[in-house]
Amino acid sequence: MAELEAAVLRYVHEREAGGDSAEVAAAQKVDHQAVIGAVKSLESAEIITAEVTSAPRAQTSSYLPAAPLRRCGRPVAAGEAPA
Repeated sequence: MAELEAAVLRYVHEREAGGDSAEVAAAQKVDHQAVIGAVKSLESAEIITAEVTSAPRAQTSSYLPAAPLRRCGRPVAAGEAPA
């Protein structure tokens, strides 16, 4: 699960405007519900915020960083993977 959570954080960091769980599932070639679990885990740790949205064929989660991503108290630089 930690790898999937890291993939979600990279996805959010690269886009800076949030993301879509269905896109992460497709990119990572994993089940959408696994991504939802990773999103909920990150949300419960207050790393990101999420809201449920509906797509024509499926229910997805949109999410944003809860605060700017930081590593050891400093902002994460562009292209740098979050810890």
